[in-house]
Formats: sequence, C-alpha cells, structure tokens
Amino acid sequence: ETFRPGVAQLTKSLDTVLADAGRTAMADNIARYKEAGVPEKLARPVCALAQMNAALDIISIAGADARSVPAMARVYFGIGARFGFDWLRNTARRIETQTGWQRQAVQAMVDELYGLQHDLVSQIFDAAGSATAVDAIVSIWADTRKALVARTEQTLADMQASPSADIAMVAVALRQLRVLVTG
Repeated sequence: ETFRPGVAQLTKSLDTVLADAGRTAMADNIARYKEAGVPEKLARPVCALAQMNAALDIISIAGADARSVPAMARVYFGIGARFGFDWLRNTARRIETQTGWQRQAVQAMVDELYGLQHDLVSQIFDAAGSATAVDAIVSIWADTRKALVARTEQTLADMQASPSADIAMVAVALRQLRVLVTG
C-alpha cells in the first residue's frame, strides 16, 4: 500500500521518464513481442518489467509525494544512462558462469549496482538542492567531482569498447562507481 501510488505514477509515466537508450530498448522489445504475435496490451507491461525493477528505489528516494516520482525517475534513469548502470547490469548478467559461487558473485554485483545507483541518485539529488531538470541536477553535482566523474566515464568507455566483458571488468567498474559515490 505504501508504494502503490508511486508505482502507479511510474507505470503511467515510464515512456516519458526513461533515458533515450532505455526508451529505445523498451520499444525494440515491444516490437519483437508484437512480431511474435503478442498483443501490445500484454507486450508493453512485460517489457516494462526491466525498468520497473527500480520502482521501489525511485519511490523511496522521491519520498512520500507520489507526484514527484516521475521527476525522480528521470533523474534515476538519466544517472543510470550516464554512468552505465543498466549496461553494467546487463553485461554482468551475460557473463558465463560455471558454478553456483560464480552465479552468486554475478548476482551480488547486480545487486550492488542497484545499491550504488540508489546511493548516487540520492547524493546527486541532495547536492542539487532546488534544480529540477535532470541535466542541471547532474551538472551541479558533477562540477564538484570533475576528476572522479571523468575517470568513471573513461572506465566505462574502455569497458564498452572491449569486445567482451568479464567478471574482472565488472568488478573494476563497481570499484570505480563506489569511489564515485563515496569520493
């Protein structure tokens, strides 16, 4: 009951709050489902599930006012796109694992990425004060951490340029994101 109004707001506004890459990925997934004969009325909510994983984080950062959920979601997804959180989670999930311990390690990394994104968005939002536009909020925060932001973006760019990522690369990215959050 606590989260129901915020989840409803996020569900209703999802098409407008996703970063461009997220919006494109969701549209592509919906198109694939429709090509397979799935009605759009079913395909859309199924394809939105990946983004709705973040709903409780977004709502908890936004606070009690469900009307602020779309604005917070824009910040959350914008930060996720800028610092590659979705890309890193998807990359981690695609890592081939051979043992239960490796599967647990990958899942722990995915969970930690969600936690770091939550912490980073909270920190950025707190630092920005009254800024309401995603770009303004991120710029205000990033201006005070130029070296850390540049290093994090370079680490991500290097990873994305690699032909294949492995668990060590994701671990390095996690470390760099942790430094960004705590730095």
